[in-house]
Amino acid sequence: TPFIKPMPNVTATASKDHSLRCYVSGYPLDSIHWTRGSAQLPINHRQSVLDNGTLIIRHVQREDSGQYTCVARNREGQGMERSMHIAVVEPPVIDPFHFRQRKQGDRILVTCAIISGDLPITIQWEKDGRAIPQDLGIRIQ
Repeated sequence: TPFIKPMPNVTATASKDHSLRCYVSGYPLDSIHWTRGSAQLPINHRQSVLDNGTLIIRHVQREDSGQYTCVARNREGQGMERSMHIAVVEPPVIDPFHFRQRKQGDRILVTCAIISGDLPITIQWEKDGRAIPQDLGIRIQ
């Protein structure tokens, strides 16, 4: 009888690709497939199922949220299925800002405004890809 390892619920970021792995053991396996509701996947061009049981969803969208079920069967018709849930979140969109030309030593005020995105949102200021150290005399509030 096939056995499917438990799958955790996942959070996927909208507009990114996401893959769901279905780990199946048991021999001989005849088929591994995914369903959503009563429909066997893929149901659109953004979905594909690999032979190893991986479901790939390209350019994840809010409507992809929901329960997905992996189904494995052997040649004798014995099977197992296991479900998991995908929650799709919208990433934050930041209102563009710029730094005006100033003399060294001048004070500046820069506002980071989030236009859209699902909570929770964490804001971290960086310079050249690194977090700004607190000992530089910069105040972030």
